[in-house]
Amino acid sequence: MLILTGGCRKFLNIDPIDDLSGNNYWETRQDVERFTWGLYHQFKSATMSNLYFPAVGDLRLAPVGVGENANRTYSIHLKNNDIRALLDPLRSYYATVESYGLSKNTSWERFYDIIGMCNILEFEVGRLESGLLTEEEQRQYQAEASFMRNLCYFFIIRQFGDVAYYTDAYHTAPLGRENMLDVLQYCIDDMAAHKDDLPWTFDDPNIIGVRAMRGAAVTLMMHMNMWIAGFSKGNVKNTYYARAADLGREIMEESDGAYTLLPIADFRDIFIGKSKESLFEITQDLNYGEQFGNPPFFPNQVLRPPYKFTGGSTTGKAFVFYMPAYLKKLYPEGNTDMRQQLWFDPTNMFSGDGQFVFLKFSNFYVTTGQDAVPNDSQMIFRYADPILLRAEALAELGYDEEAQTYLNMVRNRAGLDNTENIGKDLKDDIFWERNREFMGEAQFYFDLVRTKKAVDPEYVFWGSTINVEDFEAGAWTWPITPTAKYNNSYMTLNKFWL
Repeated sequence: MLILTGGCRKFLNIDPIDDLSGNNYWETRQDVERFTWGLYHQFKSATMSNLYFPAVGDLRLAPVGVGENANRTYSIHLKNNDIRALLDPLRSYYATVESYGLSKNTSWERFYDIIGMCNILEFEVGRLESGLLTEEEQRQYQAEASFMRNLCYFFIIRQFGDVAYYTDAYHTAPLGRENMLDVLQYCIDDMAAHKDDLPWTFDDPNIIGVRAMRGAAVTLMMHMNMWIAGFSKGNVKNTYYARAADLGREIMEESDGAYTLLPIADFRDIFIGKSKESLFEITQDLNYGEQFGNPPFFPNQVLRPPYKFTGGSTTGKAFVFYMPAYLKKLYPEGNTDMRQQLWFDPTNMFSGDGQFVFLKFSNFYVTTGQDAVPNDSQMIFRYADPILLRAEALAELGYDEEAQTYLNMVRNRAGLDNTENIGKDLKDDIFWERNREFMGEAQFYFDLVRTKKAVDPEYVFWGSTINVEDFEAGAWTWPITPTAKYNNSYMTLNKFWL
């Protein structure tokens, strides 16, 4: 396994994970450090080795069309929430589906592998011989384990709903699934016990956003509270909105300036990574041989020559395009949004075909004749996210003036005037602002699900809504591979997809 070490920008060959868990392993500080970097490497491998983020977060229920050829109709099945057709091995284009690894998205095993590693790290660091680590270092490593564990649980829940939950090291007993809202509360409690042991930021610029920071932990807790609120009934929602709002206050007012919104004109610095806007990311740097490959990365879907090269060709169209009606909803005529000017080619933004191109992720790419995506990092959380979540939570609680303040921070950064809307109009402003700001960052579908807007044609007006009955039956989830039941009589699958 190749793992990038913090600070010195070189690679280490480390032992396989199976060799890093025995009693003969945990003997030095370097052992702990290597194992911890292994968590991040495993997470990168779990999410960037197939079409994961675009499939689960960007294209599902999305207002997109196919730009180039029928082999890309996986995007239409995702748009229509037709996962059965997507994964049907009898379809003529199934070879393309498999080459992109879409069937891997029915398995949660890759995330449970990381959860198991996190549990081992927390346990073994807690019983190291005294003197190997200071008490502060010990707590920080355990906090990193907690963050990565709970991030994985959050990813599994957003994709599959109810999950099996455990935190003990070297776990082997079969488990059944628990209610996802209960598990999210377990995760929040776990994070609350550890988040303050993470630094707000690092002195080493090479690991800012790459390893767990307190801002990422707080943002994860905000997302978890907002997810619980979205799936809760009645006034209990307000408890979780209030908790999310308070966490937003914490990251914005107690982080000692660790994070900031960069000028929108510097957007390439944001997405190249390791900036003061980054909270947590999966890094890519072609200069050091770190490359995602084409299928896993969203820019591969929405760029075309000359912004990317395909087998040396400088002709061709984007694989998918955004529908003009949706883009005009986000960017009405006469608006002053700099994101429209910087992230789109104005000559074909509303073309409704593969001439469309989305330039948000357009950092340096490799030379003509090589097929590679731009040299951007995959953002998981960045500072605009907790700001807008805080605005959303406050708007749900009826604190419209405060919500306007935080929404306007992100709007103003993009060159838009303040909004003075209240009530439902303000909530809609926040929802559409998240659509604009996080396009291509795997937030889109999950915002539709947690707000229940996935069932509402006002917000999915391009015809891909999930009806209420199907939503309640689990149509928003992914099917779970039947292998999850092997040797586990307690396990159940998602009934909607059976």
